[in-house]
Amino acid sequence: MTKKSFVVILILSVIVWYISRYIVALFGVFILKNFNATFYESGCSPTGYPLFYCVDNNLSLILVSFINIAFLFLIIWKVWKILPKLFKRK
Repeated sequence: MTKKSFVVILILSVIVWYISRYIVALFGVFILKNFNATFYESGCSPTGYPLFYCVDNNLSLILVSFINIAFLFLIIWKVWKILPKLFKRK
């Protein structure tokens, strides 16, 4: 893996994780009718996909967020490696 691909995959994983926090919160509000989710610092902070927790502790939020970003990094990295093989011309 080159430095360029590492940086691109890392940025993509952070963006996907950040968007997933809002998707999970909006899903809870509009689909499940759970109005406890909030986007502000004062309440419960949704951690996003794939480990969704509603945490109040800042250290737990950082730990779960790091695990989510690392998991998304691995998924995007695997897809990044598979895509050239799928579109390779014979």
